[in-house]
Amino acid sequence: MARSSPVAVDYDSLLETSNFIKRKLTVVPELGLICGTGLGELADSLSNVITLNYADIPGFPVPSVEGHEGQFVCGKLGGKWIFCMRGRCHTYEGYQPIECAMPVRVMFLLGIKKVILTAAAGALNSNYKVGDVMLINDHFCLASLAGISPLMGPNDARFGPRFPDMKGAYSTKLRNLFRIAGKESGFSVRLHDGVYGMIGGPAFATPIENKFIRMAGSDVVGMSIVWESTVAHHCGMEVLAVAIITSISEDNSCKTTLHDDVLAIGKQVCRHLPKMSVFEYQYNAVSDLPNIKLFGKWPLDSVDINDMSLVDYIAVKEKHAKFLPHSAGRYQVKRFRKAQCPIVERLVCSLMMHGRNNGKKLMALRIVRDAFEIINLHTGENPVQVLVNAIINSGPREDSTRIGRAGTVRRQAVDVSPLRRVNQAIWLLCTGAREASFRNIKTIAECLSDELINAAKGSSNSYAIKKKDELERVAKSNR
Repeated sequence: MARSSPVAVDYDSLLETSNFIKRKLTVVPELGLICGTGLGELADSLSNVITLNYADIPGFPVPSVEGHEGQFVCGKLGGKWIFCMRGRCHTYEGYQPIECAMPVRVMFLLGIKKVILTAAAGALNSNYKVGDVMLINDHFCLASLAGISPLMGPNDARFGPRFPDMKGAYSTKLRNLFRIAGKESGFSVRLHDGVYGMIGGPAFATPIENKFIRMAGSDVVGMSIVWESTVAHHCGMEVLAVAIITSISEDNSCKTTLHDDVLAIGKQVCRHLPKMSVFEYQYNAVSDLPNIKLFGKWPLDSVDINDMSLVDYIAVKEKHAKFLPHSAGRYQVKRFRKAQCPIVERLVCSLMMHGRNNGKKLMALRIVRDAFEIINLHTGENPVQVLVNAIINSGPREDSTRIGRAGTVRRQAVDVSPLRRVNQAIWLLCTGAREASFRNIKTIAECLSDELINAAKGSSNSYAIKKKDELERVAKSNR
């Protein structure tokens, strides 16, 4: 089916559309739900249903893709009125990004403050399996980087600011509520937190495109979500985005699952929604508790890793944020995935050496905590961000090794792996702080804070920076 006439997306037209829907509904919905491909049966869990076809709404976009019914279903779930969209429009159908996201603005004008987005997606992360569910914590969209966005064109301040900050576009609070609800309701599907990569479609990504999107940090790939989440965040709405893994996107193949399996997983996801509404009130007073802060002060969700090659080796995000004071060598005895140890804990463990501070982890922990306090006083920045910047700047990219042949030994320049870069940077930072504090009136916490601040700036006053430059200079001479 070809797309109809252009959709009016200005404020007055959308207000007229929302008023038309209000007259049909006669109730005030509290939560918006957009169902992805094949997930329209999520609406079957609603009671006291009021149905409205997209085609009956003046100027409303109508999807042409199979599995998108093109209906609004408003009903009760868990004591709340939920405004559910069975199907969405896509840019590959000929719609503009703002036209695809136009229903979200209509929800905003209806008074809805929270929206749940669902979509089927292909897994890029090798740890994901068909049938898993991923809660989206960020997205990667090449079209947005190229200037294609639903926020293009004149901005109406009644919807939101001209330049919205996209940090926190996906609500941490709603994701935590979803997990809590899942545990209480016996949710048997594996849950992940990850990044959603968007392609335009309708063609699926090629193997090299999948590889590129995965290298950019995406865990799954799909053809929706981003336009709607961008507009919802622009309007100040809380967003929970759920991707249901329906295929495995590999380099040379695409293993798909049955349509009935997708519906079964979708129904199981839908059972959480009543629980979510209950837990929202129960946990409202402590909604910040699941948002873990280091030492109770420093948030980890705002920390950026500017070096793409080290993103997988510096563990600061939510899934790595658990601090284990006494891990009994938990990560030391691992053969794989050592990089998943929280980066601050790795710094603490590196401070423990034979001799002074021999193995007293709580002492090392206090040193790091005091150093972070000093860093915050001197710079006003999040000390975890300063630590990450110091590690990025202090890890040598090139080193030299000894190669022996026929009784002679020579040095050969070699590239340094990302994991070794991080390990060596932490070791150099700790060594610099330890040596600076020896026979010094300054405490080791003060010396560590100075070392981290200087290394984060790339200053030659840092022991780690000087050693890194020396290693790279020797390697360069042995190329």
